Amino acid sequence: MKRNKMYVYLGLGMFVFAMVMTIMLLPRMAKQKESARTNSSMQTKNANLGKRKAEQGKTSMAKGHAIPSITKDGVEQAQQQTRTQQRDVIQEAKEASVTQYNFNGGSKLAWPVKGNVIINFDMDHMVYFSTLDEYRYSNAIAIEAKEDTPVLAAAAGEVTKVEEDTEHGTCVTMRIGPEYEITYGQLKDCKVKVGQNIKRQEEFAKVAKVSSSYAEEGDNLYVCLKREEDYENPLSYLDFSE
Repeated sequence: MKRNKMYVYLGLGMFVFAMVMTIMLLPRMAKQKESARTNSSMQTKNANLGKRKAEQGKTSMAKGHAIPSITKDGVEQAQQQTRTQQRDVIQEAKEASVTQYNFNGGSKLAWPVKGNVIINFDMDHMVYFSTLDEYRYSNAIAIEAKEDTPVLAAAAGEVTKVEEDTEHGTCVTMRIGPEYEITYGQLKDCKVKVGQNIKRQEEFAKVAKVSSSYAEEGDNLYVCLKREEDYENPLSYLDFSE
């Protein structure tokens, strides 16, 4: 009988002990469960926020920041524009070389008119001038040409003088290089003025009726070439291959 009571008391003690332990652990377990629930909620919120940002980024790209696609037609059009720009640059360079006066004696002069040379250059010996009936040094040449023959620039240059001369009529002087200038005489219908740039082989005047000082020689174009203060023979520079 006593043994049975002992078992009853032991069972009641263990039950009470279990109840006490349960009561003590319940708050801690509830707190851990709440913490786990909070962490799970935060993770879900962060995932949703990241997803929304990604969707906003895609929308922004679609609205105005999308990477443009490159088509075959677009590439060909760009290449055509590049080729056109290159041709324009080359053409501008060619035009600049034509108008820039850079004659240095190493290149050739174009014939301003086609014809026979009826008065030669000679600064070493006296030359007889029929109309003037005298001998003198010849610092230029005269090229036979009929009245109204177009006169072309022998080289690109800048007009420095347009004047009247008693022997050679209307004369035009051009600076054609750092050291060189050329003068054309026996002119009319001049289309140029001082300061004007002339291209090589550009028409700028016509041959006039010869002045009285060269009546016997006949209509001609007077051509005088100077290097600084010295006279040069134009025939040494004219291009005979033309």
